[in-house]
Order: sequence, then structure tokens, then C-alpha cells
Amino acid sequence: MTSGQRRIRVALVSSQLAHVNSGPGTFVNYLRQNENAFSFDLVYFSEDLPKSAGVREHQVQLSKWDRRRWGQPLRYLKYHRSWSRVHRQAPFDLVWYNDAPHLGLFSALGRYDVPVALMINDYNNIISKVPLVSRHVFGWKRSLIKSALFWLERIALRGSDMVIANSSFLKQEVSRAHGIEENKILILPKAVDTRVFRNIESGHRSLSPRILFFKSDFRRGGLADLLAALSDFSHPVEITVAGPHESREHEIRRLAAQCRYKGILHFVGRVPREEVPALYAQHSILCVPSLAEALGVVFLEGLASGTVTVGTNVGGIPHVLDGGRAGWLVEPRNAAHLRSTLSYLFEHPAEVERKRLHGLHYVEQFSVDKMLSRFEEFVERIIRDFEVRRETS
Repeated sequence: MTSGQRRIRVALVSSQLAHVNSGPGTFVNYLRQNENAFSFDLVYFSEDLPKSAGVREHQVQLSKWDRRRWGQPLRYLKYHRSWSRVHRQAPFDLVWYNDAPHLGLFSALGRYDVPVALMINDYNNIISKVPLVSRHVFGWKRSLIKSALFWLERIALRGSDMVIANSSFLKQEVSRAHGIEENKILILPKAVDTRVFRNIESGHRSLSPRILFFKSDFRRGGLADLLAALSDFSHPVEITVAGPHESREHEIRRLAAQCRYKGILHFVGRVPREEVPALYAQHSILCVPSLAEALGVVFLEGLASGTVTVGTNVGGIPHVLDGGRAGWLVEPRNAAHLRSTLSYLFEHPAEVERKRLHGLHYVEQFSVDKMLSRFEEFVERIIRDFEVRRETS
């Protein structure tokens, strides 16, 4: 049967599903929460599901060896086999990989009767093509690993039917680094549920001394630069570090000592999604001076919650902060610039409030409703284009 004679079926493949700790995980859960609104059926495949998953949720069973770095190719193969087994019994019209492109390596390389779309959510592997360039962001060991992943990523992306990037910046980077024509790359920005995150619509909010740093990869997020900037600060402040695993607390406190930060540091580790809006509401400033960021969901959440937001002028962050009109942009790895910018916030409350209110309105373009509409449009487009190519080949 053709897709026009029955309800369209889409295989949604994602390593994160039940436990969310990143933008891709948040994205797939927005899909799950709103799947009844689509004109097609989503069927999920993930290692992050219980064995007793339902008819439309399939656990990808992995061994401990598959999860090791040298076992990753076998992990990719098991993901591919998971959806293809179901496909033989109940055909899919599209296979959509939500995570890193190399997870869909075997699916993209094969020539099947179903199109394969790969999402790419960051450019960490791209900047690690030459490890010498990215060593200051990831360290030598991780840079070497990501350099190898760059080539797997390239093979997978080139073999796929469509590439989905989360920002115009990332689209350009993928096209340039992997030699992919831009008409094969669609842009689907991540979203934020503004109805959940918004805690104050209007009215003045005075700055409190509490600054939030929210990034699981705290080194790439520039935590050292923030700590250094506040080591000799003119205002009393407190830093809350959220996102990293609880096992990293000692390392982070040691980093604070190395940066000569003597203020109060609250470490809250990983935060359940339902508690994230409250976390933003407890802080007046979000500051994540990232060294590399394709988009930055954390900045969307900051704007939506009415939190004054400070980021760097790298990657897709300037777009999220409307070129600095919805927040403040600083140079990466520049503690002095960051220190002066944070001081400026406390000294210019009127400008702070103006940008904060602008951010509340600007972030609406990243609403969940718009993302869901764009996702549905892309699903239908990819399937339609694939059928046209098959008929004319």
C-alpha cells in the first residue's frame, strides 16, 4: 500500500526518551506529549524505554559492550535492526533519527523503500575535525574521539535522504564541513513551552545576587570563565550550577578554587524537567558563556522565564538572543569582558528590564506549537519528495 491509502507511519529513533537531559531529549518528549495532533502515527525506538513498552514504543536492547566507545558501531547496527524488523511487518513511510547522525549510520547507508532523515543538533564533531583546533573546548582525549566521529557523521549525513539542522548557523556549518547541498538541509529549531516557563509577563524585576549556570557539559559551557569573572566582582553574588552529573560536584568546586572564586556556590546537579521552570524563577540572571553552541535551548528557557540572559557571540546564540536585543552577548574565553558585562547589568536596571521584556515576546517564535507545525510539514515533505524520486528513477 502507498501512504495515501493508509495512515502514515513514522519511526522516531532516539537514544533519549524517558530520561531527558538535553535539547534532543526535550524535543522528542514534546512530540510524545502532542502526538495526537499529527496526521500520522509516531512509533518510538530507544534504549531509554522499559522492556514492557507499548505497541508504539520499542526498547532497543543493548549489552554493556554496546555502550562502550569501541562498541558503538554495534550499537548503531542494533538501532537499525530494531526499526527494520518492525518495518518488515508494518511498513514505515519515514525513519527519523533524533540524535547524533552517526546513530543512523547503517540506516543511511542502506538503500531501502523508506526515506531516512537525520537530525544534527550540534557542531562539536565539525570543530573537532582537526583535534588541535578543539582541544581547548573538549580536551585532547574527547577531541580525538570527536574527530573520528566527524567522519562517521559525514558518511551518515551524505547517505541520508534529508538532514535536519536546528539553526541556520548549523545548516551553513554542515553544508560547508560535510559538502552537503543546502537544499538537502531543513531547519527545525528547538522549542520551549513558553506557557510553562513564563512566570512574569510584565512589570519591573530587580536583580537579585543569584546567577544560574545551567549546562551539563560545564567545560564547554564556559563555567571556568564565569567563575574567573566573578572572582573579583564588585557586587555580592551567588552561583548555582545545574546540569552536570552529581559525581562532578567535587571537580566543579575544585575548579572554583582554581579560578579564585570565593563566593557562594550552590551545586544542584541534574534537575528533573518538571522542576526546571522553578529553578529559573529563583534566579534573576542566566549566564552560560559557552565556547561552542549550535542553538542553545537553555537560552530559550531563560528568555521564556523572564530571566536576564547572558551568552556568547558564538554559533547560534546570537540568533536566540536576537543579536543582543533580547540579552547580552560577550566574547568567549574573555573573563574580563564577562565581568564588565555582569557589572553593567546591576548598574543599568532600565535597560535590563527593556531587554528582558523584549526577550519574552521574541521567544514566542520558538514556541512548541510552531515547532510541531514545522515538524509535521517536514515529515510530509520528505515522504512526498522521496515518492517523486522513486517514481522518476
